[in-house]
Amino acid sequence: MALELPSAAVTVKKGGIGVVQSGPTNVHVCIGPSSKGPLYQPVSCTLYTDAVDTFGCGPMPKAAAYAVRSTRARYIVIRIPAVTVAGSVSAVTGPSGTTSTATGTPTWGYDFLVVFTTGGTIGTTGMVFKVSRNGGVDFDAPANLLTNTTISVGGGITLNLTAGNVYSDNDQVVFWSKPASQYVKAADTTRVGSSTSSLAFSGTPMDEYDDIRWEVLTGGTRGTPGITYRYTLDGGNKWQGPFQLGVATSVLLMDGEESSGVTLSIGAGTLDTGDITVSATTGPAWQSSDVQTAITALRESNFTWRSMHLPVEATASKLGDVSSTVGALEAQGIFTYVVGAARDRVAGEVDAKGKPSANWRSRLIAEYVNFAGNRASIWAGRARILCPITGRSNRRPISWVTMARLVSKTVQVDPGRKKDGPLSGDVKIFNDAGLLVEHDSRVSSSLHEARFGTLRTFDRDPGVYITRGNVMASPSSAEFNRIAMRAVMDLACEIYAAVMIEQIGNDLLANPMTAAAKGENVVPGSVAEHVAVILDDELTSALRSVLVANGYVGDVRGRVSRTDPVLITGKLTAEVSVDPLAYVDHFEGSIAFANPALAVLTQ
Repeated sequence: MALELPSAAVTVKKGGIGVVQSGPTNVHVCIGPSSKGPLYQPVSCTLYTDAVDTFGCGPMPKAAAYAVRSTRARYIVIRIPAVTVAGSVSAVTGPSGTTSTATGTPTWGYDFLVVFTTGGTIGTTGMVFKVSRNGGVDFDAPANLLTNTTISVGGGITLNLTAGNVYSDNDQVVFWSKPASQYVKAADTTRVGSSTSSLAFSGTPMDEYDDIRWEVLTGGTRGTPGITYRYTLDGGNKWQGPFQLGVATSVLLMDGEESSGVTLSIGAGTLDTGDITVSATTGPAWQSSDVQTAITALRESNFTWRSMHLPVEATASKLGDVSSTVGALEAQGIFTYVVGAARDRVAGEVDAKGKPSANWRSRLIAEYVNFAGNRASIWAGRARILCPITGRSNRRPISWVTMARLVSKTVQVDPGRKKDGPLSGDVKIFNDAGLLVEHDSRVSSSLHEARFGTLRTFDRDPGVYITRGNVMASPSSAEFNRIAMRAVMDLACEIYAAVMIEQIGNDLLANPMTAAAKGENVVPGSVAEHVAVILDDELTSALRSVLVANGYVGDVRGRVSRTDPVLITGKLTAEVSVDPLAYVDHFEGSIAFANPALAVLTQ
């Protein structure tokens, strides 16, 4: 071994370009109710099954699993309580000069339309009316109002009219109802013979089950062994069973390994082979204060993330509260956005072809007309999707589909980019007969125009696509009206802040306070020019090393202030300019057959 010359060596390391790390670009936080697990505690997960193992069933673990089922993306989940939201009835809209109200406890969601086929004065005989619970698609038989001032319109609701009000022939009264959260619809039983056993569903469902069916496979007398049955929580796409009823008088329906919270009670009597009873449930709801508590817990953890997902539908008011909370995080150096779900249509808000009706769209638009949040992306509509945990195909908010696309792409990619192809084949907005049963912005673009995220199809294309990654920014905002622009700017802000944090406590050479007296053209106490140039380079290089190198933006430039009196205030500011990528939303061109008479001009 060669003899080394005695010496001393030192390596100088400093903060700046070499140590700035950007946060994850595809880690999302899923916040919502579930059947078990700790409340308000952020839990980091790797496998798509991790959340289910800890939190059981419910929309939160299933939405998280769906988003990352075909990726290796890490994700974070936070359980919040399921809260009870009472059913509601809207205000009543009637002809000018009339007043009426609707009262009662909704037994399901209906779009009521009452038509006075023969007009008259309320409280006197002669008036005739008919009632529709699906916005006019179907009507009950006409009935005489007589001297009554109330009409029982069904669904647990009564229309209260005002005596003396005058209605003309074919005048209409319109209103709608929404059932409570975690509500079980009354059973609708179809019998193949003369069986006598009563069947009734009840309980507190832990999820939204849009089409429950319980079918008798082998008939018999309740209480006597021999009856067998099966059931499905998704309209028959996946059945569970067969099972032996034995001497039981009730059946608890299971959601995988967990209780669904729904029980079928079986009355004394007989059941015939082929008897079937159907029901549906609404899912759990949440309150904005619980989401704010969850976000606070997330903020206090050491986790990093890019976006948040609220997989359970909510009102504009609740989502507005969360949007404000997320917006306030910006001042704390946390740059993120939230993806939420607007309310689903109620059962009666369908048109004659079974699609969501124009009434649903117009009500949703009116609810969100004053919503403005450039860190909130709200998605309207449903799709039937396949759960990777249960194997069932249930209707879910399309925000679930959006998160799956977002976590599989880099931040600059719009989830509606056509060249990425259609959504996975399990995403269905058509029924088995090929008829459209969910919202399609190709058919009606009003929700997209109102800034909602939506799904769409293309002519002569069998796939389902995301229309565009809309953000509920103010209609006048052109900078942050799509998720990709929001996410790229958030990443830029994060890197910018990281570079600036590295300068905390730095001793920087400043221009002397006597500079002006000496005639130097600098601000006394400001950063010396050669130091400012170094800081410019560090800031620009750090931003470019992530944003430009990965193709997220065209270019970026940073420049620190030459006028801040740092020597006096200890404060240094900087400006960053980002050249964003362009996104094509519309393409126009022209095409024509060549004119032979002009062909010579092209030679």
